[in-house]
Parts: sequence; structure tokens; C-alpha cells
Amino acid sequence: MGRWRKLTWHHGLTKGAPKPSMPGRAISCERQVRNVTGANSSASNSLSVVDTTLVEDWLAELGRRVQEQDLTSERSAAALIWLKGYEGNFGWLVDHKARLERFGSLFPSSLAGVLNCWRADLLSTRRRQSTRARTPALEVDVHSMPTGCYAVRHADGHIVFYRIVRGRDRWADYSFLNQVVGGGRLHYLGKVAPGQLYRGRRRADLTLIAGDPEAASRLFGQELGVCGVCGKILTDDRSRRAGLGPTCARKWQRRRLNGRGVLVRRPAPLESRR
Repeated sequence: MGRWRKLTWHHGLTKGAPKPSMPGRAISCERQVRNVTGANSSASNSLSVVDTTLVEDWLAELGRRVQEQDLTSERSAAALIWLKGYEGNFGWLVDHKARLERFGSLFPSSLAGVLNCWRADLLSTRRRQSTRARTPALEVDVHSMPTGCYAVRHADGHIVFYRIVRGRDRWADYSFLNQVVGGGRLHYLGKVAPGQLYRGRRRADLTLIAGDPEAASRLFGQELGVCGVCGKILTDDRSRRAGLGPTCARKWQRRRLNGRGVLVRRPAPLESRR
């Protein structure tokens, strides 16, 4: 029994017994800040003196994971400061932030882990910023496109088929975007509310369609043998070559678009109005 008590005390398993400490291993925030800013400076007044920009540049250019031998007084202090200001929900960081607030120190292995998390967050942020800079956000006005079927030919020769319809009743003035797949089935891609622009993943294709909707509609009909406006089967050779039926072809000739993509017909003669 005495041996068991000795073992449980040594491993900190006895109820209420303090956990064994490792002198010289745990690194406190106050000690690291004093190492960087001077022995006469207090931690609370010197946190803002530690320059984390140099540490950020070092992490971005490191090219590998941080090891314990990479720790210096300045890097350790910057890691503790960054951890104190962390407001995310990553469990490991949240747990170590609570330990730092409770005990005021962390072990070198934990500090290396904090720097690795900081590095991953920094690289992810810079990667997103560079992606946004390379690819400007496109916004497509789907409401300006007439209701009908369209096709887009990609650079590799692959053709994607779309169908745009307008809603009814409570969905009036909504534009619904669908992709035409095998068997003529419609794969729903989403809807665009009145007055809004499309910012989805298909905006590159829709930009091409908006540039020349009649050509995209004719391509749909030529590839599938149906009318590129109403979707009816074409049996006449001339209509199949054009990709449009005679009635819908005349609609394209008369079509004048306003700001909402509504078909504006020519005014009827005065004799027909009586």
C-alpha cells in the first residue's frame, strides 16, 4: 500500500495532489517578453514592443515545420502573444490558450506547435489573397438573358448545355439556372433573386453566354437537334443547321432587350389596334 501511495504521488494521481513540475522547461510569457525587451520591463507593458512582423516573415519563408531547436526568445514571445489573441475554434489551440491563461507558461514542444499553427494560418491567408488578386470576381446578370437553352464550348472541345427559365407566381422575376444532362434531364444549379447578380461557380460559362446569347442558343440546337429557344425537336434540315425553329428564329430577329431581358415585340400597326 505504501508503494502504491508513493507511485500515485509521483505521477500526480492522488486526489488533490499537485502535478509534478519540470523546472527550466516550461516557458512563461513574462520571462520571454523580458528576454526580448529587457529585464526592467514588465510583461503587461512590453507586449506591444515585441515585433511579430519579423516572425511572420520568417514563418512564411521557412518552407518546413517549426522544430524545438528553431525557438528563440523573440519567436517564443511572439508565439505566446499570437496565442493570447487567437479567437478561432481549433480545439488544440483553444486548449493551449486555456493552459496559458491558467499556468502562464507552455513547454517548448507546445510553442513549436503554436508556431506551426500560426504558419499554416498565415500561408492560407496569403494564398487566398493571391488567388483573389489573380482571379477577379465575376458577376453575371442572368436576368438580362432571355429564357431558353444555351451551350458553351470549352477550349478542350467539351460542350456544356444550360437552360434558363423564369419563375411564376411567388417566384416571379426569379431566374432559375439548370444544366441539361443525359436524357434531357435538368440538373438544378440555383436561382437568382430579382436585382441580384450571379456569383456561382458557372459564372465563366454564363459570361460567355451573356456576350452572345443568340450564338450560344444556336449551338445548343445544332448539337442536340432541338430548337435552342423552346427545346422542340427539329425535323427540317435548314432549321437543324441553324439550331432554331422558324418561329423562334423570327423571335431572335425581333428581339430587343431591356434591362431585365424581357422580350420586347415590335408595336402592332394602327389598323390592328382598332
